Amino acid sequence: MAERLKTDSQQNSARRNICTWGPKLRVDGCNPQMGVDGTNVYSMYGVTDSRDQNHISFTEGGNFRILTDRSFEITTGNKSENEGIDIALNALNGGISLTAVGNGAIQIKAKNIILEAAEDVDIKAGRNMTLTAGTSMKLDAMEITVDGLFGNLIETVLGTFGTQVFAGTSVLETASIGIGGALGAASNVSGLFG
Repeated sequence: MAERLKTDSQQNSARRNICTWGPKLRVDGCNPQMGVDGTNVYSMYGVTDSRDQNHISFTEGGNFRILTDRSFEITTGNKSENEGIDIALNALNGGISLTAVGNGAIQIKAKNIILEAAEDVDIKAGRNMTLTAGTSMKLDAMEITVDGLFGNLIETVLGTFGTQVFAGTSVLETASIGIGGALGAASNVSGLFG
């Protein structure tokens, strides 16, 4: 929380300058009213006929805010070079948070998407997660641990439980003759005792 500076000029409301352009737009400079981040260096306020509001402000605490009741759009790059960076978000000493409250979704669409972390990447789903690849999917790590697996992934990657247990033994070679051969062998054995 910012603290008010103990100077007469900071607390003097005579420094305040308010410019109004009709009933819908107002710019307020040097408002001495104390907020969470200090006083406002400037703020701009707009309102529509249906009472949708927009507020842009910069505070003595160094925080810049944009608040709007409806959507917020940034469009760039109409004349940019191909494969260039048109929008850069850089947090030099902190993080970046994207939050969609309610029933919203966060969508990222591009020709290629690269996620790179110097340390960890954590993905958590409260319900289901689906990974779909049109051609192939590769997992490359020193160690891969999967908890709670069921379905055909284990058999596809490691083989069945039986093939793992009897790997490298004559039992596994005998089992490779197939079901028909096994049934034939079983009928021969039953014939000996019949």
